[in-house]
Amino acid sequence: MTSLRIDDKLGDVLRRQPGQLHAVIDGAYFDNLPERLALAGIQGAPLYMDETELPAPARGPHLVPCPSIFAMEQVRDVCGGLPATVWWAWPHGSEALWRHLKRLNLVEIPAHRDEPIVGRRQIGAINRAAKTETVVFRHGDPHVIRLLMPILSPVQKALLFGGAAAIIADTGESDPPLVARNPAPSQPAPFGRLHLSDAQHDELSGIYGRGLRRRAVNEFRARATVSDQVLMSDTDLERISLPTAERITRAYDRAERYGCVTKAQIWEFITLDLRYGEGFELAEGCEKVRAALTLRDSSPEERLSRAEMELDFLSLPRHPLPPGARL
Repeated sequence: MTSLRIDDKLGDVLRRQPGQLHAVIDGAYFDNLPERLALAGIQGAPLYMDETELPAPARGPHLVPCPSIFAMEQVRDVCGGLPATVWWAWPHGSEALWRHLKRLNLVEIPAHRDEPIVGRRQIGAINRAAKTETVVFRHGDPHVIRLLMPILSPVQKALLFGGAAAIIADTGESDPPLVARNPAPSQPAPFGRLHLSDAQHDELSGIYGRGLRRRAVNEFRARATVSDQVLMSDTDLERISLPTAERITRAYDRAERYGCVTKAQIWEFITLDLRYGEGFELAEGCEKVRAALTLRDSSPEERLSRAEMELDFLSLPRHPLPPGARL
């Protein structure tokens, strides 16, 4: 009799790491991460605490020590399969890692870029003399770490690692987890803030933007339909591919302008755009929908939910959605 083999690539990687594991969980993936942790009996330390740091503390990363395999599995259970955790193999104690991560909360990027990939802008944080601006570094998002690591210089990597033995980022996709090992963990980390050059940010923006936008276009076109959800022929799909791609890309861009940062949030916004019509929130009579999408001190999920409620109150006509379009 053959025994059942579960292929747990991330678990296998995490169990082999030296030093104590720590999880940095990205609060942007959850309605209320602190409450979720508390319900599971897990103590987490928020890494965004000052008023000038966006988003609000509950929406930012939380540091969770994992002194045992059981604690590590608890964190994975809390995340429920979402790609919301960056793992640190850190031998110097939780408080030292907390201080290191607090220093990483902010990163300098070239000023006046349309899309600060690594995190959200801070109001008034542009250094005009240096032609840079400060953004909040989403170092709890494994997608960001995975994109960022290959473009960093050795000095920048040393600043990111600090005293870590390794950083592990798993996006939950087909690729195996990224395991970035510190070549000199005993060396003191350089002082200062991580700063991305023009070339680095251009490369990062291109990879990220093209990848996720292309994925949105491909997934929402995959089951494009005509009325009554009758599947189009291959010829019809080919004929409409360019405008459909442009439409989805425009919806994607608007989603980001309303603060949607995760794939689930962006996909939800695109779904609303397909359901209620392009530019639904800009239509006459939809002022309350726009207000819901721009609520301060609310998570993207809350804003999207309120916007959908306002749309329901308006009893707007709904367009038939492609099968499986609500992802």
